[in-house]
Amino acid sequence: MLSTTTAAALLLQQTVVAGVVRDSVSLIPLEDAQVTMEWADDTQSATGVTDGYGAFVIPAVNEGPGDIHLRVELPGYAPWERAFDPLPEGSILVLLAARPVELQGFDVSGGGVRPRNPLSAMREGYVVDRNLAEAVPALIEADVMRVAELSPAASSPSDFAPVPYIRGVPSYGTPVLLDGVRLFNPINFLGLFSSLAPEAIERLEVVPGSAGEGIGAGSLAGTMRVSSRDGSRDRVRTVAAIGVASAGATVEGPLGDDKSFLVTGRRAYVDLFTRGLEQLGWVSEDTPYYFQDLHARLTTDLGGLERFSVNAYLSTEARGLETDCPDRAQEGSAGGTEPEVEEWRQDERDWKWSNGAVSAQYRRRLWAGGVVDATLGHSWFQDASLDLGSCHYLDRNPRPPYPDTVELVDGRMRETRAEVRAIWGGPRATTVVAVQASGFAVDYETYGASRYGTIEVDDTLGRLAAYLSVDAPVGARLVARGGVRADNFVGLESTTSGYAELSYGLGDWSARVAASRSRQALGSLRNEETRDAVTVAFDILFPVPESPVPSSTELVAGLGGSLRGVHVRIDGYLRELDHLRLAADPYLFSAFADTAEWEAASGSMRGLEVAWSLVRSQGLSVLGGYRWAWVEYDVQRRGGYTPRPLPLPERYTPRFHRDHELELAPSFRRGSHTWSVRVSLRSGIRYPEGHPLVEPGSRLPMYHRVDVGWGRDVGSWAIRASVANLLLNVNTLGYWYYGSPDRTAREDGFAVLPFLKAEFRW
Repeated sequence: MLSTTTAAALLLQQTVVAGVVRDSVSLIPLEDAQVTMEWADDTQSATGVTDGYGAFVIPAVNEGPGDIHLRVELPGYAPWERAFDPLPEGSILVLLAARPVELQGFDVSGGGVRPRNPLSAMREGYVVDRNLAEAVPALIEADVMRVAELSPAASSPSDFAPVPYIRGVPSYGTPVLLDGVRLFNPINFLGLFSSLAPEAIERLEVVPGSAGEGIGAGSLAGTMRVSSRDGSRDRVRTVAAIGVASAGATVEGPLGDDKSFLVTGRRAYVDLFTRGLEQLGWVSEDTPYYFQDLHARLTTDLGGLERFSVNAYLSTEARGLETDCPDRAQEGSAGGTEPEVEEWRQDERDWKWSNGAVSAQYRRRLWAGGVVDATLGHSWFQDASLDLGSCHYLDRNPRPPYPDTVELVDGRMRETRAEVRAIWGGPRATTVVAVQASGFAVDYETYGASRYGTIEVDDTLGRLAAYLSVDAPVGARLVARGGVRADNFVGLESTTSGYAELSYGLGDWSARVAASRSRQALGSLRNEETRDAVTVAFDILFPVPESPVPSSTELVAGLGGSLRGVHVRIDGYLRELDHLRLAADPYLFSAFADTAEWEAASGSMRGLEVAWSLVRSQGLSVLGGYRWAWVEYDVQRRGGYTPRPLPLPERYTPRFHRDHELELAPSFRRGSHTWSVRVSLRSGIRYPEGHPLVEPGSRLPMYHRVDVGWGRDVGSWAIRASVANLLLNVNTLGYWYYGSPDRTAREDGFAVLPFLKAEFRW
């Protein structure tokens, strides 16, 4: 143990180098740059990596005199080197120049086309940036969420759900955080793709567990963190885009010497397009459907590492339908009575939803070797629909006001969240300390809606939390990491959880083992076992009404490294879920369950995940992943429950689970052209238990899909085209039985979907 005098002396001798790394043209912050600090007399060296804001803070104990040499490296950029004697008192600004790519006698500028290697930034996560999203064939729209499915930890429950499930847990256990605040149902176009425009996104991080980077989420299955990008600092840039489904524009640029802005928006024009066809007489009626989203960010640099940003996000979607019903006069009955008029009620449907978020983020240095981040934000989701059914006959003595056909939905979810997080980097350990406060509220009411059933939920939940994590080398290439998290779920219970991890590094390879535990007090009204769950992607959350709250315990062992530019990661995991709330009856024609029929449940998961990546600005790039997994849920029946003809078994495999999944996405970039392919192979899901036409445990055919894409980017304009499901494969997503052999239904995935998008830049 160090004495107090010795520890104080070391602190006084501590040398701290802090700075920000930016692109020399656009001046945007550059993440994952390797920073190396060496003393001229070779007494010591220290290294660091820039974070999502391009910042680095490297403290080290100065054991001798001599100047300091600083080197910054990032693939695709020329190395930056400087010698300092003495060190500057303030922060260092590092500007990295893009390194041109020589290609058969001419140069191709690499600026703006540098996809991130998804395995290089996080030891347990998967990172997708907007350039990587554009290097994978698109499904209707370029989508960072769809590209995240390439991670073997992320599994797509169906073609119509763009938010993947993580290691056997549905999306309610993996919150999507945009700039630090939760997004509810970030989906568009009936679930085919997310409402996150890639033009506004800097990166999306898939964190599959609660160890390490996942401890801050306090969820069952990890988190998906989305970060908006800063606007350019060199000049105003404008991009206009038009595609088969939508059109949009992005404007970004500087506001003086220390501020930048970014505004991007898009709108689908299904309504406008079909309205024009109707006016031309080519279709009988239009389809009044649209979605639109807007994303804005304002950033202010306050000097050095200090910065402040404000973010705003809004997505809306609407569909209306009105059909005229005829009035018909008929002759009366024999005897010459007056003609009887049949009245037909008009069909009326109106469906709207919106989700949005606003947040503010502040960062500054904390004393000599630390950084503090503060985030405050609010997010919401609102859903409203009215459906009066089809044309319906009314007799002279009308019945009550049609409870069998009227469908009403009026609901909202909202959350306010605040966090203060401090990171202190020292020569012997890196420490993270944070406090959080959040408040969640749900107010949902439905009547007669077949998609929901009848629901009335009105509740709130407050959560106060603090967590601490420490990352420290212990010698002999071993690094120990650990953390603890304390939660107070207001009105429910207080809990303590955490994680421990040990890793061993040798050259470019490392192995690790980790154990973690986490809790959350939010459940889901979504019923995954119904037919509707395949094609309906959105969810409704609710606070767990009593303790104990749902919990997750996970054990992970992994190996990762790189060889000649190819990154490889192999992870095996065991996960146990306890105190879940699940729907008791999976065969209601509803994507959601009545809260009165919740059942206590637990879950067991195990799996093996293999991911590999080779990412280059030019030439061949390959992304791939393979997953084997086993998932099982156990339901503890309540007394008095009356099962339906095919009740949910007490032990079962969930409908969305597939034992094997293989994703492969090679692409080739040459000059201004890019060719890409995506191959998805997934084992067939099981038939529902008790199906009379098949043997128990039988499976649907294997899911297989091939997407192809092509793009050209010449700087002032770009064009992308792709075809999803090129081979016209009919992929069956589910098979349902309704009590008799002649009442069987099948749900298929999407057919061939073309994509075309052109961009024009100023």
